Amino acid sequence: EVDATILAVSGLKRIELEERITEVLPMEWMLPAIGQGAIGIETRIDDQQTLSLIQHLNDQDTWDCLIAERTLLTELEGNCQIPLAGYCILNGDKLFLRALIADPEGKSVLRYEACAYRRDSVQLGRKVAYWLQKNGAEEIINKVHASKL
Repeated sequence: EVDATILAVSGLKRIELEERITEVLPMEWMLPAIGQGAIGIETRIDDQQTLSLIQHLNDQDTWDCLIAERTLLTELEGNCQIPLAGYCILNGDKLFLRALIADPEGKSVLRYEACAYRRDSVQLGRKVAYWLQKNGAEEIINKVHASKL
């Protein structure tokens, strides 16, 4: 028996149950996983015919945000075991990346956000990762890895 369940809005919309949504949690309360909601199509790298057919499906705004988020993930060597979240939005020609990393118990939480021009999405992801690393993320990551031994 449960008192409540937290589900993704996108999933409920997909199965046409959005009328059951009673509350949407603000981004300040719970950041999504990096890349959450992005849909990808995988192709063979040398298949130019297929690439040309699907090129128009790419949304450049989403792509630029996703690159910033994935760079953050890569720089911190994130995986499914690390409580790492990130969310990037585009406003005009600027990207705003908000991130957090926490220990598994939620006792130590680091939050940071920064902005950059959209052409600098990789540098934005690196900047946020660097700040997190210098302010305790490495200790959190090491603690997670040590608990898995």
